[in-house]
Order: sequence, then structure tokens, then C-alpha cells
Amino acid sequence: MAPSSSSTVDYSAARKGFLDAGYSWPEPEQNRLLRAARGEEVDEIPVWIMRQAGRYLPEFKALRAEHDFVKVCQDPDLASEVTIQPYRRFNKLDACIVFSDILTIPMVMGQHLEMVPGTGPVLSPKLETPTDIDKFLNLAPDVAEGLGY
Repeated sequence: MAPSSSSTVDYSAARKGFLDAGYSWPEPEQNRLLRAARGEEVDEIPVWIMRQAGRYLPEFKALRAEHDFVKVCQDPDLASEVTIQPYRRFNKLDACIVFSDILTIPMVMGQHLEMVPGTGPVLSPKLETPTDIDKFLNLAPDVAEGLGY
């Protein structure tokens, strides 16, 4: 089951402190995908699943039964859990696709996202004319602030 959400951690500040201190991420031990992307020779063709997290995984379904989609996108603990689920299940993947959704962008610009069963994502307010864009959206949002989770 997914770890519980921790609202006391400021992930944005932790990330900034890490980078400001001069740290960088080490090369992972299992780096077949990165080596292939750099054009280096690899022992096998790297494998990952483009849609790793999703409706086909029982683990994902169980997590989604307890948390709405937006919460999963915005909670680092839940998003991390969803990211690692396919790796646990399939065990031979060369990469994990970090869980998020493109719809976080309109959300940071001021739209509300609701996942409606049987319909899918619904954004509001609805943008029907070019003037609606200026009226309802923040076209220059503070992305670090809005997506700093």
C-alpha cells in the first residue's frame, strides 16, 4: 500500500538546498537506458513501459480507490509510490517513468481539474473563446511555486 502523505516536508526547499550545496545525482548502477540514450554500447536493448502507471495495475487501482487523481499528482509520496509500482511488479524494467500528468500545467495556470468517471478529465472554467484565456488563465504563473511539490 502507498505510504501516507507527509505535509510537513518542504520538498521544494529540500531540493533547492541540495542543489545549492553543490550536490548532484550520482550515475545509477542500473544505467542501461542512460547509456543507450548517450549512444553508448549496451548489453541489451533497454526496456521501459511508456504508460507504466495506470489502470491496468491492481496496485494503482487500489491506491486510486483511496486518493483522487489530482492528490496523487500533487503528493510526492503518492506519486513516488505510483512511479515504483511497475518496477516492483515487472522487475526487469530498465527505467521508471516519474508519475505526473500534463494537466498539472493548466492547474498551475488557474484551472480546476476534476476526473469525472466515464468522462475523463474536465477543466473549469471552460475556455471557449480566445478572450477566455486572458480572462481566466494566469499566463505567467510561478511554476516553481505552483508545481513545487
